[in-house]
Amino acid sequence: MVFNENSRVKIPALIHLTRLGYEYLSLKSEEIKSSLDGKTNIMKHIFRKKFLEINEKATENDFEKEFRNIVLELGQDDLGKSFYKRLIGEENPVHKIIDWENFNKNSFHICTELTCKNGEDEFRPDITVFINGLPLSFIEVKKPNNPEGIKAERDRMNFTIL
Repeated sequence: MVFNENSRVKIPALIHLTRLGYEYLSLKSEEIKSSLDGKTNIMKHIFRKKFLEINEKATENDFEKEFRNIVLELGQDDLGKSFYKRLIGEENPVHKIIDWENFNKNSFHICTELTCKNGEDEFRPDITVFINGLPLSFIEVKKPNNPEGIKAERDRMNFTIL
């Protein structure tokens, strides 16, 4: 058996997340490829479905407006503050994008090696975590006892943020 970062850390992390209820999305799937918004990495088909379920009176036009607003907010230079307000329901109390009261009604997905772009910069986190189709966090895995790999990743992330 080969012992590397994938076998020692990434695959066990994926198994753990699926046991917690996250569904694995394969980037090889045509449905996923066609649904992935290239600017935001939002899985639009999942987001649409959950948005319309959570907001029972919402229409397709409401969804499209909400999606456009999110794209605009993500392009602002406010470090995500306006998107965060929308996420927690402060920005748009009419429509929710996450059901905080009935959290089990949300959908939870993970995928690996999803390329994230920000202008000229791009990186591929080991694991991307989605709630209702929204990529809300990523996980970088490092094999144990690898201080140089951890330091290199920290330096890369600090450079990206700056």
